[in-house]
Amino acid sequence: STLGKGGFTMAKWTANNDELIKNIPNVKSNEFTSLDLGEDVVKTVGLFWEPHSDHLSYRIKLSETEACTKRQILLHIASLFDPLGLVGPIIIVAKIIMQSLWLEKINWDEHLSEEIRTKWKHFWYELKSINTIKIPRWVNTGNCTRIEIHGFSDASSYAYGACLYVRSISAEQEVAVQLICAKSRVAPLKTTSIPRLELCAAVLLTRLAKNIISTLRIHITQQYWWSDSQVVLAWIAAESSRWKIYIANRVSEIHEITQQQEWNYVKSNENPADILSRGCTPIELKNNYLWWNGPAWLQNYNVKFNKLPDNNNQDISTKVCAEERIQLVTTTAITDTHELYIFNLYSSWKKLIRVVAYILRFLNNALCKMKNKTKIHGLLGVMEIQSATMTLIKLVQQYAFTKELRILNNINSGTKTGISMKGHLLALNPFIDKDGVLRVGGRLLNASDISYEQKHQIILPHIEPFSSLFSTRA
Repeated sequence: STLGKGGFTMAKWTANNDELIKNIPNVKSNEFTSLDLGEDVVKTVGLFWEPHSDHLSYRIKLSETEACTKRQILLHIASLFDPLGLVGPIIIVAKIIMQSLWLEKINWDEHLSEEIRTKWKHFWYELKSINTIKIPRWVNTGNCTRIEIHGFSDASSYAYGACLYVRSISAEQEVAVQLICAKSRVAPLKTTSIPRLELCAAVLLTRLAKNIISTLRIHITQQYWWSDSQVVLAWIAAESSRWKIYIANRVSEIHEITQQQEWNYVKSNENPADILSRGCTPIELKNNYLWWNGPAWLQNYNVKFNKLPDNNNQDISTKVCAEERIQLVTTTAITDTHELYIFNLYSSWKKLIRVVAYILRFLNNALCKMKNKTKIHGLLGVMEIQSATMTLIKLVQQYAFTKELRILNNINSGTKTGISMKGHLLALNPFIDKDGVLRVGGRLLNASDISYEQKHQIILPHIEPFSSLFSTRA
């Protein structure tokens, strides 16, 4: 109506349904047997739509002049019109030939070497078979109870690529799988490992999926992503921060677009992207079921998809770990007095005692649970504080007076060691009380006007950090 107001009459309608054309005024019949979807500028291979059969097809016009320079080859490659990448395995062959020209550093108008010229001639004259390829335009997603997207990626030393399929399941449990698009790139000139190229293919797949899914006006039930590289799947399954920068950046991008659990393993001979990464002739592609419909098991209604195979391949583990980020750890040597390291952890004797008291309470409660006794709860009691104090004192004494305690224990048990106590402790006439604490003996034993603690004071060593911490107890 908008065009009608300006006097512009719409004409030359076409559709895949004759009844629709009949209902359009001033159009007697479908005038087109095919519709060119490409541009008319230097077009060699064009994409066409055949309305009656509702198929997409390609048509080629071979030039009479054979391409014999890099400029002419690039002109022909640029004229190949395949916006959806449906014949990507054919076109990637031309791109690989073009890359070999750059590797040989051939000038634009310089004649080709015999090897490259033979490859190009063989490719160009086989290209006419592309006319026989017909691709269904319509993807059946109507009356479906489930619609899935399946994406495959693969790489070789020549190229890498990705392809997407729609898998629809009808209410009658009929399964239909169809290729919807693909994308490929030649491998970079700089030598790169196959696992890294496989990862680039996975990134290409996620980018392609993001663009295509956002344009599809259908509800997608589930998405599945497939790779035949166990190394890449191991990288994707872990956090990106674990890997070196090159791997980490690409894994991070994959995680932003897809879910880790959506990635699955596919055998190489069942991966349609393998055809895309290596290339093939039009005749080989025409009847290639794997390319047009994906793996045969996608046609099964109750198919169980493969996770990683259960094996312990040392070569795969080595390749995975080779990209692991090196964790730098800085260590500082601290001279601790071995068993007395706990005194370095606190600056207050009171705080240290409370921590030890709670530790002892926890141990006591654990024993009470085993023996079905009542646990201790609430604030710390006086007895608990005293017990913690004695525990720390005995710890210090055992470290500082190891030899003396051993001699006294042997004397108490009646064992003759042949070792006599010497030094400053001998003048204190030391003994071990019933709690295992080393105390002063001396001449105050019979004094009646002072307490036991005053008569027999605890012997404490002068060692750090215990001495400084103990002095803050008041």
